Amino acid sequence: MASAGRTQDREQPLLAVAAVARRLGVAPATLRTWDRRYGLGPSDHAAGAHRRYTAVDVDRLMVMRRLTAGGVAPADAAAAALDGDPSAVDQFFGAARTPKAVVEAALDADMQRLEGLLRIDGQDVIAWWTDLVVPAREQLALHTELDPPGQDADLLVQMAVCAAIRDRMTAVAAHPSGVVLLLSPPGEARPLLLHAVAAAVGGVDARMVSGPMSARHLVDLVMMTRARAVVTVADRRDADMSLVEALISERPDLPQFVLVPTEDFARVPTGPEVQRARSVAGLVHELRAALTVQDEEV
Repeated sequence: MASAGRTQDREQPLLAVAAVARRLGVAPATLRTWDRRYGLGPSDHAAGAHRRYTAVDVDRLMVMRRLTAGGVAPADAAAAALDGDPSAVDQFFGAARTPKAVVEAALDADMQRLEGLLRIDGQDVIAWWTDLVVPAREQLALHTELDPPGQDADLLVQMAVCAAIRDRMTAVAAHPSGVVLLLSPPGEARPLLLHAVAAAVGGVDARMVSGPMSARHLVDLVMMTRARAVVTVADRRDADMSLVEALISERPDLPQFVLVPTEDFARVPTGPEVQRARSVAGLVHELRAALTVQDEEV
């Protein structure tokens, strides 16, 4: 007589290798390799038919897929998957998500593994940025590589970071006061940090400003979007602060938050609603506080 657990398994749809491969986003050959090397194969043995995967089999394979995508060695991932411990994923990820692992995945052009390593999940965004993303990119900048055309390790990291932030962000209802605008000074490329700031604030309709921007254009954009605040992040020394000055002149009541290199802190124009920040954490803290006050006043 079959056990209750086995009976329950048979009540679930039994899947062929191709169907399981599509569900997990891997090649059928990968599933066959996991079966042959690690014993993570289909357990249904119906007579006269190809072996099929049960729901329990698929759950194990999902653990295997998630761990290997996050940088865990296949043999260790398989052991955890076969063990059936639901906490194994979190335990492994705590050890596997290191700047060194991110660099290795980027240099190998392994986008799948890179996205696994750079997921935010339930982490604090600022800690994720400062402890993982920043040191990984700094270490990557020290490597001299001969990349084939179309391959750029740092660009892959940026793409994985943006994917992680998109996964973290949720739909935000329109606010009566409008949006939060985030931009870089004239002449600077938009830094990846702006995306992290938007994700760290959370629950805010934040928009990245890109492309050429004059003072007049920015003032018009603020009016059109009914901006709640404007965030300016400078990546370089001696950044052009003309847009900050223009908003002080035209909209002195509009909260502005400016993050610049420490050496340029004194160069940030002063105004009644201008907040200067020396760190990402400080910027996010001040922005959250200002938006909370606005929400209480609505």
